[in-house]
Order: sequence, then C-alpha cells, then structure tokens
Amino acid sequence: MEYLDNIPDKRIDKNTTSLKFKEDVIEFFKDKQLSSCLEVGTNRGWTTRVLSFLFDDVHTIEYSAKLVEEAKQHNNDRSNITFHNIDARLPWNIDKEEFDVIFIDCIHSREAVLSDISQGLKYSPKYIVFDDYGLPEEVPSVKEAVLDFLKHNKEFDIEITYVGEPAGSEPRIGRRLVDWEGVILSV
Repeated sequence: MEYLDNIPDKRIDKNTTSLKFKEDVIEFFKDKQLSSCLEVGTNRGWTTRVLSFLFDDVHTIEYSAKLVEEAKQHNNDRSNITFHNIDARLPWNIDKEEFDVIFIDCIHSREAVLSDISQGLKYSPKYIVFDDYGLPEEVPSVKEAVLDFLKHNKEFDIEITYVGEPAGSEPRIGRRLVDWEGVILSV
C-alpha cells in the first residue's frame, strides 16, 4: 500500500502509531467524502504522511521545532500539509474554521486530552481520532479522558470505532495494551 511505503511500525519508532492502526484509519476514511484534517501531535510526521493521502488539506501541530523539521523532511514530497510549530497546551489559533477530522496524539494526561477535545470541537469535526487509547498508564490517561468526555456529553450522538491493535498486544515494546490502541469517535 503506497500510503505505508517506508513508514515504521510503532515497534521500531515508539512515538508513532502501529502499522495496524494506520491500516485501520486508512480503511475507515478511504471512501468517505472528507477534505480536511487537523493532527495534534506531529512528532516525526509518519502518521501525518498517511493523513495527507486521505485528506486534501492536513494541518498538524507540534511544539518541537526539531520534530517539525524532521516531519517536513519525511513529507517533503507532499504538498497538502501545513505544519504549525505551536504548543498544543496553548490556544491553537489555526486560520481555518472547520476540519472534518481532528486526530489527537499528544500529551496523555486526562486534562491535556480533555483540553485537546475541547479545542478540537471548536472546528466542528465529524470525527475525532485518538491514539494511545489502550496504553497502560499510572495516571488518568487517554482512555479515561475519552470515557469522561462521552459520559459528560450525551447531547452528541457518538459512534465508537476501535482501531489499531487490540488489548494484550504490545505495539510499544514493554507496554502491553489494556484496551484497543486507538478509537475513532463519529460525532
């Protein structure tokens, strides 16, 4: 699959998503008529690259200037990605009113994920994607934040799709998943 050419698995680069996660995201979005995506947490840009094949317009947020430059290099043949070197904990101030998809793969604390959701909802997304949903964390994490959001936002008619590797697998060496690697919320 062209989308995944030369992209490492999470077992090789712990800060990306697994190839299974990427395959599931491709399968989920490939036939949908969506044009834009905002990724929160670029890192080295491997998932960004996949998103750039699925959406006409991809914006991505990363606080580290070094990682932004590395992501740009990994995506130097892709012309539909806009890189934003900003801290996700601050207001995002992206000069765009709407995104079809918000992809959250950033700080894992409950508060940070809830903040990302809150900021993301301002862009009226149809879908919110979360990586690291099933990581075993010692403090409240992505899963707890997503469940808290669902519990307190019953006005949304939300469908949940689990993606990536299932509970029990170990896409990040030494950290066996306690639930699915990721989740897509259809808002």
